[in-house]
Amino acid sequence: MPPLQLGGRSFLISWDDLTVPAAGAVAMHLVWIFVDTSREAEYIIERRRLHQGLLVADATLCTVVSLIDVAIAVLAAQGSIMEKRRHERLLKFLVPPRMLCSILLFSIYTYAAFWIWEQRLAEFRMVRERDLLGWGAVDHRPWVTVLFEVIMLLRLFVVIPGACFMCAVLIPREKHATIAKGNIQRVLTFMGVGNEVVAELIGVLMTVFGQGTSDLVVPSDLLFGLALVSSRQYQGSLHCDELLDDEDHWDTTDIEDDLNKRARTTSTPRMPPSAVRASMIVGVNHPPVLLSAEREKDVTALQEITHYVTYAIAIYGAGMEFFTSTTYRHSSIPSPSALRRRVCDALRCCSRRRRGGELGVVLGDCCGCNQDAFRRLLREHADRHGEKESELLWGTWENRGPLSAPPFAAVLDHARCTLVVAIRGTMDIKDCIADLRALPAFFDPLGMAGDDASREGPFDDETDFFAHSTVITCAKDCLERLDEAGVLEEALAPSGRAHGWSVVITGHSLGAGLATVLALMLRGAGRDFSDRVRAVCFEPPGGLLSKQLSDLTGKLGFVSAVCANDWIARLSIRGVQDLRERILDELEACDRSKWQLTMLMFSRLARKSAVMLLPRYLCCCACLGKPLANMFLRWGGGPLRRRSVFGRPPARQGLSVLRKDAPPCPSASFALFNELWPPSRVIYFRPTALEWWCSGSYQLGREWVAEWIDPQDLHEIIVSTRSVELHFPNILRDAYFSAAAQLGVIETDELSKFADSSDDDETCSDEISSDATSSRSLCAGRD
Repeated sequence: MPPLQLGGRSFLISWDDLTVPAAGAVAMHLVWIFVDTSREAEYIIERRRLHQGLLVADATLCTVVSLIDVAIAVLAAQGSIMEKRRHERLLKFLVPPRMLCSILLFSIYTYAAFWIWEQRLAEFRMVRERDLLGWGAVDHRPWVTVLFEVIMLLRLFVVIPGACFMCAVLIPREKHATIAKGNIQRVLTFMGVGNEVVAELIGVLMTVFGQGTSDLVVPSDLLFGLALVSSRQYQGSLHCDELLDDEDHWDTTDIEDDLNKRARTTSTPRMPPSAVRASMIVGVNHPPVLLSAEREKDVTALQEITHYVTYAIAIYGAGMEFFTSTTYRHSSIPSPSALRRRVCDALRCCSRRRRGGELGVVLGDCCGCNQDAFRRLLREHADRHGEKESELLWGTWENRGPLSAPPFAAVLDHARCTLVVAIRGTMDIKDCIADLRALPAFFDPLGMAGDDASREGPFDDETDFFAHSTVITCAKDCLERLDEAGVLEEALAPSGRAHGWSVVITGHSLGAGLATVLALMLRGAGRDFSDRVRAVCFEPPGGLLSKQLSDLTGKLGFVSAVCANDWIARLSIRGVQDLRERILDELEACDRSKWQLTMLMFSRLARKSAVMLLPRYLCCCACLGKPLANMFLRWGGGPLRRRSVFGRPPARQGLSVLRKDAPPCPSASFALFNELWPPSRVIYFRPTALEWWCSGSYQLGREWVAEWIDPQDLHEIIVSTRSVELHFPNILRDAYFSAAAQLGVIETDELSKFADSSDDDETCSDEISSDATSSRSLCAGRD
């Protein structure tokens, strides 16, 4: 709902934001009233020589505050989330006395806390002066004294953060915007970012949020709207698979039948609706096509993905090697025995000298940890497949500041006769700045744009050639450093060691975007090897290329791998704007209040805790979990009965219906960003069998399949924590190998080589997944 208006000023909260804090304050003050009226409190007050009227004043003020908070909670909770409150005048009348009582309570608690602290110090000083016979004051109930003093101090520590939060929230919106812009500018300037780049970053952030959005909703509305969008996608804390009825499915029957057919396999039960909705692609123009072992291009593409993913992971260096080697397969949960073993191996490696005879020029790696990890991963990959070890020609792990290339390396792959350039993805703040500065810029490396094509924005989404501006800048820096070192020209020359070989540029995340743009630059550079350059990308950023360039990469033989609902491959400025408008539409259509939505979240939490591993051994928690969940569910108005929007076109929607009632704003405030897509020939990996660890609280995919999709099919951002985890390289690697094994591209035995061979790991894994069978049967029962 619109922001709170008091005294002619607009604030970052609305009236319904006061419901939950007021209800919590009522419960807290009731506890304090109980403490103030107890006999122990009178004993402590008398012992500490405080005035008895202090307890009376405290109890009275707590009672008054509780009554005011009850009135505020009841009045503010009425109506839906976007409905204007009918009792706004009464709410405005209750706020000043509530703040006055808070100031008085704060004064009482501060006085009591300092007085108790002074009395304690005086007692400590008098201990040495007491007589040996025990003369002096003796506390016959020391635990009561300590408990009451702790409660008094806790009151102070509860009130102070609450007062600070209210002061921060009640700052007018205009000052909040000024403070936020100033802080961002100071941080970026400290990091060496120029003023022009700072202005562009702030402009991008304002474009994402929308200058007119703050007049319609407050930040808390956006959070609840995000939860509603997640619920529409069968994800998040407002959705529960157990509460779905048979009719609660997708909108279109033929799409539902298609999804059910593709989601079911002969050996596994159907996955829960939340997993199907998150990972299944319908297709904007046509349905996805499963890869087949009978088609040579499918087999070749999967072989390239399973081969070059090691390079994309290895370029991250020692940190990523340590992470990927200490987690269970298909998950990000660390393995205790693998962690212990890797720490011991790292200590032994630090005490050894680097092996002799290792060639290659490496820059920016002072201790050699990153290049050692890079070589070690490539060596293990070669040993695992019985191939000749790849040779590092040149590499750099230098951090040259914002808008420069991340670490990358050039490697001779003797097994496939290719020169591989591996580029690291996002790993530090500098890379995050490159990700955020997503302004479109003209990019036509092959000279295909006509004379009538736009060289500057605004661009036409269908016909113009443009790409992510910062990725173009970083790719140019990468090419300049390669030319300066002479790596490509020397190795691919007629007398070079890689003469006639093809060039494969690969990377993960931001590195995949740089690999695509760098490969296009080399394609249009007119060099002897230009026609042999291609890119193999892993989870490329969604906001990278225009439609023309994205289609061009598919014609040039580029391949991109995307793992299920990974958020990076779907993330773009236009995608975030689309999500923003969907949030506004969900808020407009919602018939619940924030209090009811909060109760539904508590219901989901209680329902999940009822089947968790730890409470299962606590009889009281197991018995109270479902009754509490049902109680919260009733308070929340029952489950949200909403069909999931899971259709084909249109991929994007326009502005929200809430904009119609908004005050007139400049057209630039509602400007929609240009469409940017990942590179094409996209192979999409989705799970077909899930396993649940920790009694159903942690999800991981055990079996995966691969499909051909279009870049435009990745238009929807799935709001889920699982979407973030699916970007981790170790999970991607296991998913790629699982799909390749299902297709028969690689031997099934190769999958086990990634798993830990220690018996301790197998035991821990069995303990973690002790309820996997019951969870799978539960998922089957839900459907």
